Amino acid sequence: MAISRAVPVMFTILFLDTVTLPGFKPHTVIKSEMPSPVACRVVDIDLDGDLDIVSGSQTAGTVVLFRNSGGEYIPETLYTGSEKITILETGLINDDSIPDLLIAGTPSAFYLRDAHLRALLSNNDGSYSVFTFPPTFREYVDLCVADCNNDGKDDVIASVDYDFGDFGILYFINKDDG
Repeated sequence: MAISRAVPVMFTILFLDTVTLPGFKPHTVIKSEMPSPVACRVVDIDLDGDLDIVSGSQTAGTVVLFRNSGGEYIPETLYTGSEKITILETGLINDDSIPDLLIAGTPSAFYLRDAHLRALLSNNDGSYSVFTFPPTFREYVDLCVADCNNDGKDDVIASVDYDFGDFGILYFINKDDG
């Protein structure tokens, strides 16, 4: 089974070369004009019972929701910024039971202490408010969301490269009251 990469002008698609895996139907390609998609997450973002797909663009600084409408995925831009998104994660940050999004990225390709972490917090109406976590670092390496202190609220944990090879772990305790 070979994995090949097709690189059209505006986006990248990974696909399997005409191989059907045992127990699976042939693959489906979800087309989008979003360039350089990274970090896909599957989550029921609109709480309709259908799993949706969320992805960030490493070159365009956008977060796109592929809303599941009866098995057809309809792209919708949720966020557009200037950063190059490198990590995307989902969690329940603001206690409204609607999944929120976390993105890490940098506004340049040089990673010179300008990486940041942003939360896209649900406004309960399909829109999102943007919150930027302090401080900025050279690069966010990884990101996860979990209730680490068992208080019923998702916390944010990030590994960072804060000085060209000096790594650390950031732990943001969620104290949101709603």
